[in-house]
Amino acid sequence: MKKEKTISLWTISFVMIFFAHTHTGAQDNAKWQEALLKERQEKDESFKKFPVSHLARSKRIVIPATQAETFIMETENDVVLSDKKLPGVQLSIQNKQGQWSWYSHAAGVACTSGDKTIEPGSPLTSNASFKLGRCILMAYPTPDRFLLMVYDPDRPQFKQFSHLLYFPPDPKYAVKAVVEKFPTIETFKVRTTQKEEKTFYRFARVKFQIEGKEFQLTAFKFSLDEKDPEYNSMFIPFSDVTSGKETYEVGRFLDVHEPWGKEQAVILDFNRCYNPLCNYSPGFNCPIPPLENYLDIPIKAGEKTYPH
Repeated sequence: MKKEKTISLWTISFVMIFFAHTHTGAQDNAKWQEALLKERQEKDESFKKFPVSHLARSKRIVIPATQAETFIMETENDVVLSDKKLPGVQLSIQNKQGQWSWYSHAAGVACTSGDKTIEPGSPLTSNASFKLGRCILMAYPTPDRFLLMVYDPDRPQFKQFSHLLYFPPDPKYAVKAVVEKFPTIETFKVRTTQKEEKTFYRFARVKFQIEGKEFQLTAFKFSLDEKDPEYNSMFIPFSDVTSGKETYEVGRFLDVHEPWGKEQAVILDFNRCYNPLCNYSPGFNCPIPPLENYLDIPIKAGEKTYPH
């Protein structure tokens, strides 16, 4: 009788511990899923809402520093450039001895930088924006080129947007990973969708398991400047068996915070991987994941290809 009572008490204790553990796990999983779905909803709202939404970008224009003057006009719902002052020109961009300036050729053209108005003829020393008809032009001057991003609030892809498409949340794809920093941090040139190159820092090897199989990905950094807001972020571009099928053909991206302390471990949550911006518009220039970051399994998590 005493033995039976002991077994009974042990069984009750085990069941209570098991229930507490599984109940806590269920609560954590519910919170994780709730946070993930909220992030997705907020992203959809940002895509719908703003006149400079990723889906409103219609064109990317590069003016080289070798071009002394470029004339710009909006015509037939498009932004057109010319090296001559044609009828209908609304503004021009000049480069004199490495200094960019803008000039107005029509009424109603304005240039702002933050909350400051940049008067015609004034130098453009920082990022600025122009209102040109219905379009918004975001300008990014650098010594070697003048980059213009054209946003059209009437672009059909923007006006008709409903939501992005995702795989259902799956905790199996939120895995613990070990971060092994490279002893020497070297620059790494990555090809882009606009046939250019972007420079990153090859920062660490990230090792993890999915379904008992071991994998690794290379993590990059945008900057090694501790004052840079992105300094603590690791950028992981990758492709997998779903690329070009269920997911965007170029691949997908994952951002992970660099781990602190002795335990160099992070959670790689592929449910939060996202598409390069060039999936939404040809007006973007996106890095292409290097071959070393190809995973020979299907990662059925995170964002699917767009449109859908």
